[in-house]
Amino acid sequence: MRKVISADLRRIIVKVVPWVLIAGAYIFLYVTLRMDLAKALDINFYFLNKMSDSFPTVSLIVGFASLLGIYGDEFKSMVMIGVIGRGISREKFVLSKFFDLVLLSAVMYALSILYVIFLGFVFGVRLVGPELTYLVCHFLFQYLDAVVYVCVAAVFYFLSESAAIGLFAYLAFNLIVPVTLAFINLMTRLSKYHLDRYYVSGLLSRASSSFIMGDMGEGFLYLFLILTVYMAGSIAVTMLIFRKKELNF
Repeated sequence: MRKVISADLRRIIVKVVPWVLIAGAYIFLYVTLRMDLAKALDINFYFLNKMSDSFPTVSLIVGFASLLGIYGDEFKSMVMIGVIGRGISREKFVLSKFFDLVLLSAVMYALSILYVIFLGFVFGVRLVGPELTYLVCHFLFQYLDAVVYVCVAAVFYFLSESAAIGLFAYLAFNLIVPVTLAFINLMTRLSKYHLDRYYVSGLLSRASSSFIMGDMGEGFLYLFLILTVYMAGSIAVTMLIFRKKELNF
């Protein structure tokens, strides 16, 4: 499986569209930081505030780029058929795609973090301990956010064999579902159950707050819940779906 992952990543990295999306995200970050910078009374606070507000958009684009690069043409190309035809099990194929996702997203986030550090240097930002802790936690949880959403969207990709449906599912889980849960909390009596806390974004937000406040135990507990329920569950469902798929060899 290691050879499959390595070959996959080499094939994915040379794709142009995902990197164009990432470049667009970086331009968005620069423009966002540049706006009203001269009026900022505290550059450090302005920088942190803009990162908090803007980096979720970058995270959305990173996940979109990862999903497009890893799953975009699998059913249309002969790669999947060739790999399975050579003896790798379908379960291992699904797992290899998950590891592709983890590694590719990590590379994209590492580049994004370096870019943010570069922007901080350009704009003269000097962050101290608590500010750096906040920024690192923010990046970590945004990374997990992207990986989890792509895992869930991959279920629909394997179910439909359509990249468009997989991408739509990813956007829906990122944008539509959180807004729907917020509306339910606002307009119904279900607000007392805090449904948003059981969804990815709510769980990550609460875990991030726990980390920042120094409650590491609760933070790790919520991380465990996210990884177990969403990632493992999504991978298991994807394996079940893909096991029953008919492929034309």
